[in-house]
Amino acid sequence: MDIEVAKELGSLCRHSPWYAEYQFRDIADDLGWAEIAAIEDHAGGLVSNRTHGWNYYGSTESYARGVSNAEAIIEALEDEDPNEDHWTYGPADTFVYNPKHEPIRRTVADIEGRLAAWPYLNEDRASEIEWEENHPNDHECHADEGCSCEVSSHECLDQVQGLAYEGALDLDDDEYECPVCLEDLPIEAKERERVRLGIAERFHDDLKAAGQITVMDIVKGQDA
Repeated sequence: MDIEVAKELGSLCRHSPWYAEYQFRDIADDLGWAEIAAIEDHAGGLVSNRTHGWNYYGSTESYARGVSNAEAIIEALEDEDPNEDHWTYGPADTFVYNPKHEPIRRTVADIEGRLAAWPYLNEDRASEIEWEENHPNDHECHADEGCSCEVSSHECLDQVQGLAYEGALDLDDDEYECPVCLEDLPIEAKERERVRLGIAERFHDDLKAAGQITVMDIVKGQDA
């Protein structure tokens, strides 16, 4: 069978060290397609599902964009052709399809049109993936400075106060492990005093919430 490689794909193969036309022709031949094309991204490169393996160089943001786009593309293609008769994976897990099949051709045209207008097919999902990658557990943050997560925004000394108030930490200890970032940190004398004052204020607030008057209330009343 004389298999035609789509013009855009053929041009990319001629200028790329990664792809060759024969690779795509072999796929089309196996599937009985007369022509083969591949989905392109917003920059004119081939979209790949391989981003799921983290086997490339790039930022977490670009990884999340690639994964979320791949997920959206697979969903769209499966909705149109669940048996994968007119689309499949090509070299390096690129998305290849039969452009002679009108429903798939329209689906791909919609995907590429959306990617040309904006590089994200599902920005909410990309943000979710990026967050998951930057926060592999409750004690790590690999995001840029200014992340809103507890690991980035917490104060270790505040955690000491909570531990001491709950009786889980002896303030006479020389160091403690922060329960949020799990760092072992020393307790300086001035920090002990700050923590003790914070515990006293917290104890006062708890008593006040229970409707009891504390010494602190009496002192404040005298000062007024």
